[in-house]
Amino acid sequence: MPNFALIAYGLLQLNAVLIVFNILPLPGLDGFYLLQSFAHLSTETVRFLERWGFWILLLLIQIPLVRVLLMIMVEGIMNVFFGLSSVLCGG
Repeated sequence: MPNFALIAYGLLQLNAVLIVFNILPLPGLDGFYLLQSFAHLSTETVRFLERWGFWILLLLIQIPLVRVLLMIMVEGIMNVFFGLSSVLCGG
């Protein structure tokens, strides 16, 4: 039987990865709408990103530096989760 702590840690890590993925500036994700509202993207740029954004992401995650930056973001979110849990649980 798996340890509850390992299962909880895995679920927290999955949640952190999904948060980081969701803030990426790709069409259909929340990060794209933030980018669009702050950067006032042209129609041509929006169309380009809608067409090629997924393929650009696949290319970018092959770059080791990008992977490291994404993992740093995931670890930061995990630290926030652990900080909040220690505050809420009085630990």
